[in-house]
Amino acid sequence: MGKSIRSIGAGLKAAGRSLVTPATRFRVGGVPLVCPLCAHDEFDRRSMLMNTTGMSFFGMDWLNKSACALVCRKCSRIELFADTPDERS
Repeated sequence: MGKSIRSIGAGLKAAGRSLVTPATRFRVGGVPLVCPLCAHDEFDRRSMLMNTTGMSFFGMDWLNKSACALVCRKCSRIELFADTPDERS
């Protein structure tokens, strides 16, 4: 039983990691994006569901819009964007 639970946990962690893109640099409105907290310029990109109380009340969270979440690789600050910023090299 213990091995099964550990295996399930390991699988869930791997699935979570697969949803994260490699560290990337981004540009927003033509300006290179840097973290406002630590000035680092590498971020992990994730999609984040923007829950609303109305949809949650009716159990229809899946109808909510999603946002692009960029997580700073250095300090873990999260920045949200309605549209995905452009990647830069």
